[in-house]
Amino acid sequence: MQGYETAVEPRILPLAPAEWTPRVVRELLVATRANPAKAEAETPVEVNIYSTFVRHPRLFEPWRSVAHALLFDGQLPPRERELAILRTAWRADCDYMWAQHRRHAANAGISEEEVEAVAVEDVSAWSDDDRLVLVASDELTRDADLSTETWSALRRRWSEEDVMEFVVLVGGYRLTASMLNSFRVPLDEGTAGFS
Repeated sequence: MQGYETAVEPRILPLAPAEWTPRVVRELLVATRANPAKAEAETPVEVNIYSTFVRHPRLFEPWRSVAHALLFDGQLPPRERELAILRTAWRADCDYMWAQHRRHAANAGISEEEVEAVAVEDVSAWSDDDRLVLVASDELTRDADLSTETWSALRRRWSEEDVMEFVVLVGGYRLTASMLNSFRVPLDEGTAGFS
């Protein structure tokens, strides 16, 4: 997959630092920090996803709350979470999400070779546990549903809450991919999209 043409101009420009109001600074500080309590003394990081999405403040805060809950406070193991996000990014052809989460994947113990293997149709070479995450991600992005077989396999492995979180994770990141692609959010400096 190619992703949208990243050379194309953004449809919605990230908010430039000169345009940051005190409310925007506060929102961006919370958004770009895993520990929002420390954020007040810091300067926001210029991350294009946040400085673009903050242009709609009423939608930004609830979106950020859910995204952060899934990324920083979720119950799912980091490896499974990042495999699901990467698979969703690949299925959605979302260069920006792929670029950001290949870094998160490394922190979750996923090798660069495994990251590249996420972007392959055939998942037969993966372990049973990893394959289940990839297949479930595929079903949710393609069908907006889980087959009975996949649901049962997930429930044997995870609690009911974990499976609920997984469905919200894939659905939430699919929504985010639609926003990133449609708005043509440019890659952040120092990140690499699909190879």
